[in-house]
Amino acid sequence: MQKKKRISIPVILFVIAVAVIAFFVTMGNYLFALGATAVILLLVLYWQWPNLQSMRGQSEYAKGNNTKALSLLKKAHESSRSRTANSCAYAYILLRCGQAEEAAKVLNYVLLNQKLKQTEKLQARQILSLVRYKQGDFAEATRLMEMVFEGYKNSSVYGALGYYKILSNAPDAQAFNEEAYEYNSDDKIIIDNMVILCLKNGDLQRAKELSDKSIGAGNKGVEIFYHAGQAEQALGNKDKALEYYKMAASCTRSFMTTVKEQELENAIDALEPERETEPEQGA
Repeated sequence: MQKKKRISIPVILFVIAVAVIAFFVTMGNYLFALGATAVILLLVLYWQWPNLQSMRGQSEYAKGNNTKALSLLKKAHESSRSRTANSCAYAYILLRCGQAEEAAKVLNYVLLNQKLKQTEKLQARQILSLVRYKQGDFAEATRLMEMVFEGYKNSSVYGALGYYKILSNAPDAQAFNEEAYEYNSDDKIIIDNMVILCLKNGDLQRAKELSDKSIGAGNKGVEIFYHAGQAEQALGNKDKALEYYKMAASCTRSFMTTVKEQELENAIDALEPERETEPEQGA
């Protein structure tokens, strides 16, 4: 037997308020109708305040204003009307800003809620998996992401778990990432995972084709340009490889960036043409 869906209090209040407005309009009391409308707007603003703060925070993060973003997201998370999505958004941005420990605290707090829906639990565990990965607990990160994958499948889960399988040299890494690519051949992380596998397997032409496809679609990022550069370099296209490496170096990095700065610098140094030094004056 399916459980009956409960109607939330905000929805009930909204319906009542609309009915009151309709009543006043019918009676010709437009002033009262206007007042009731104002009350509705205030109620909506009151209940949606955490969502509005969260959206503002994510917008500020996209602009590079990390401090302001975290401040807004924290307010949304700590609100008495906060939702799981608000807390998860805060945890994810904390992680991207390098605050893995704080992100773990937020997610563990979320998971203590006994009333969480299954989808909300999986959402929190998905981000917690990324936290554990950055904390060096790869086994727990994999366990959590596999648990999420059993509950629901989307591009971000396919991308993360596919990358984990590549890192651990899992026997099914190729098959899983091919499945992920079939699921969504336009997702930039899924494509990049395929590029990594092609580079490992020596399928250089396919690695180049996939990189060209991703970059041609407007995808950007350190990993995307770096792996495109590796494909070009392996094919002997050193100038193009150097161009991609420099594009990777110009991208904004986050705590989640998987290509180390030193790796990128070494790749550029290895291909950078030697500059002729000007003769010293008076020589």
